[in-house]
Amino acid sequence: DEPYKALVKDKEVSLLINAKPLSFKTFVTEKNETINGYLTLLQKGNTYDLYQRTLVKFTEGQPAQNSFVAAVPSRFTKFTEYYFQKDGVNRIDQIPQKNKKLLKLIDASKREDLKIFLKENNLNIKNEQDLIKVFDYLNS
Repeated sequence: DEPYKALVKDKEVSLLINAKPLSFKTFVTEKNETINGYLTLLQKGNTYDLYQRTLVKFTEGQPAQNSFVAAVPSRFTKFTEYYFQKDGVNRIDQIPQKNKKLLKLIDASKREDLKIFLKENNLNIKNEQDLIKVFDYLNS
C-alpha cells in the first residue's frame, strides 16, 4: 500500500517517456474548454506540431444485487485524444474525430489539397498512423 504519486503541474517540468517528450501545456478541447494537462509530442513539424493526451478513467465495480445478476468488476478505461498547434500560434486545439471537422481547422490555403489527400489515400484521422501521415503531408 504505497501512497499515491502524481506529476507536478508546472510548465517548467518536461520528461521523456519512450523517447517522446511529455510536458505540461494549456490546450482547448472540442467543447471549447481551456484545460491544463500533460501532452506527449508525437511529431514536431515546421508548420504543425502533433500532440497526444492519454486519459485513464476508473469505474467502480458493483457487487451482485442478487444471485441472478452478475457482479461488475472495477476497471480502468484508457482514452486517447489528439491535439495540434500551428507554428507561431499560442493555442493548442483538439483534433476532432471527423475528417470534415479537421479540414475546418486547417489553413484555407491547404484545405482543398488536404481534402484530396485524405480521399486519395483513404485516410481516417481516428487512426493514429493515418493522423501522422496527415500531419507529415501538412508539414511538407
